[in-house]
Amino acid sequence: LYHVNTGEEQAFRLIAVKNVYGFECFINMNTDDFVSLGPFKKVLARRGDYVFKGTDSDLSRLQEFLQKEEVSTTHIRTLGWQKRGKFYAFANGIVPLGKEFIPIDEYGIIHMETKNYFIPAVSKMYVEKDEMFVNEKKFTYCKPIEGFDFKTWAQLFHDTYGEKCIAAILFYIGSLFRDIIMKQLQRYPILCLFGPPGAGKGQLAESVMSMFGEKQDQIMLGGASTVVGFMRKFAQFSNAIVWLDEYKNNLPFKFIESFKNIYDGKGYERGKMTNDFTTESTPIHSSAILSGQDMPTVEPALFMRVILLSFEDGKFTNDQRNNFQALKEYESHGLSYITSQLLNHRTVIEKEYKDRFNLIFKQTIKDVANVEVDDRMIVNISMLLTFLNLLQDVLPFPFTYADAKAWLINNMMTQHVILSGNNDVAKFWGVIESM
Repeated sequence: LYHVNTGEEQAFRLIAVKNVYGFECFINMNTDDFVSLGPFKKVLARRGDYVFKGTDSDLSRLQEFLQKEEVSTTHIRTLGWQKRGKFYAFANGIVPLGKEFIPIDEYGIIHMETKNYFIPAVSKMYVEKDEMFVNEKKFTYCKPIEGFDFKTWAQLFHDTYGEKCIAAILFYIGSLFRDIIMKQLQRYPILCLFGPPGAGKGQLAESVMSMFGEKQDQIMLGGASTVVGFMRKFAQFSNAIVWLDEYKNNLPFKFIESFKNIYDGKGYERGKMTNDFTTESTPIHSSAILSGQDMPTVEPALFMRVILLSFEDGKFTNDQRNNFQALKEYESHGLSYITSQLLNHRTVIEKEYKDRFNLIFKQTIKDVANVEVDDRMIVNISMLLTFLNLLQDVLPFPFTYADAKAWLINNMMTQHVILSGNNDVAKFWGVIESM
């Protein structure tokens, strides 16, 4: 059916096989197995009663006949934004810029203009294999809910989580254009949710994650996760969000350094078993939510890379509880269609973001009027304010630019005060004082 180009030395073919009894199967066959009689027969035999009785020359003639009709196809390995095709890929289809959702066919193929793309996760070959493409199968485009658009979602989000929604909504929107920001500014902040159990930080993170289909499970840093393991998650999706939970200040030093690298967009590098000293890098394609009961003050350089949202235990009104239940009901259906609609603003972000950011950053420095505040923290909130400034005329946000700016600056100053008491010099004099 299709020749799938993976961009590497190995390629594969999607093949439909039917035996004399009418049973049919679909096989993702490596090209090396397709050209050799022994491996070809083995692959068929693994699928059941499929026997090829031909010789090597018969197989060669069969290849020549079939390859004339097969269609060249590109394999999409990383879901999310595809810079070469200019579309956003979900497990069940793609959304080209300014166009409607295009679903995959039963083989996982999308036909778009003159090109074909292969997304295997929920295709006929893998839909029943629960152990394969576990994360990708959740990253799906969901049908729009009538009457529930960005405006109603954002307002309900605001009514549920209060002013913390300012940072959360702008962080989420910015994550959809992370590749642009990394290219222009070489950084993107981490959204840090801090507070005791039951304070609502996990629920807010779940709400943000539901904007990409079925909620992705968070990575539990306190368990058996390794740096290599959770860094690979950032390469699975492009312009999306990864949730790292159970942050603690006593995590290994490698973890802390990796969090800083996520902010800077630097992937995890490891050596290859070759004689030419080459290395292999795991790229960072997604933004990060970091949550836990410890405030990340163990390393000042990390604390300045996060936008901190502090949650207090048990302070919810009845209206908030009712709004929370309504929001979760909508989220259970999946809200990724809102994400696909927001992607249509990419052209504006691409053309105007950097110049607008420079103006907002300079103005925010004047508004803060405190030379002791690190520029990196001002950069973080200026990034979010730039998205609001560019899109406020086309998107109905539940807050004004002035209110968002005042809240973000006030929240940053609280974070600055905490940092001032936790940097290395403060800790040194704290020891002297206690002695």
